Amino acid sequence: MNPGIQSLWIILTVMVPGIVFYGTFRIITGVLAINMQFLETIDESQTLSISVLFAIMFTLQMFGIVIETLAFKFGPYRHKNKEYQKAFNKRYEIIATMDPQKDYHVERILGQFFMSHNIAVGMIINLIWTLIYLFIIDRRFDLLGIATALMLFIITICALYVPYNRFNQSCKALHAHIHKISS
Repeated sequence: MNPGIQSLWIILTVMVPGIVFYGTFRIITGVLAINMQFLETIDESQTLSISVLFAIMFTLQMFGIVIETLAFKFGPYRHKNKEYQKAFNKRYEIIATMDPQKDYHVERILGQFFMSHNIAVGMIINLIWTLIYLFIIDRRFDLLGIATALMLFIITICALYVPYNRFNQSCKALHAHIHKISS
């Protein structure tokens, strides 16, 4: 695989979802005026900030892989068309046959699927901790808290739809590539 493509995979599937997760986390803590000494300590040290961000990135990636495995096994990442699913299941073998100069779009579509999946995982985690904090720990039922939870819920639903859609696009692109190389 082209080294540039490898770097793109790392950026798409690990870094971007981690940054989206942490950025969303910090926005929520700011909007809800949640003051944590730990966040202030992180902000004071650039090294600690970067370390925390990388820890979040790779931890989110691990959660993403586990959830992805379950989603492949039990759904929703099961395509109705058996040929499309078969193509997706052989994605790494198919990628190995690709011409990096001509077939990069297939890898891009697949990378976007994994990126959006990991972003959705991060949004679910943010939604869960926000609901627990607001309604169980802080017992906060004010307009700002409810509006924040509702907005985050809507964003999370959209974040769940995107990888499902990207999965279907990936299946079709991989299937098309198989037929292109076999013709």
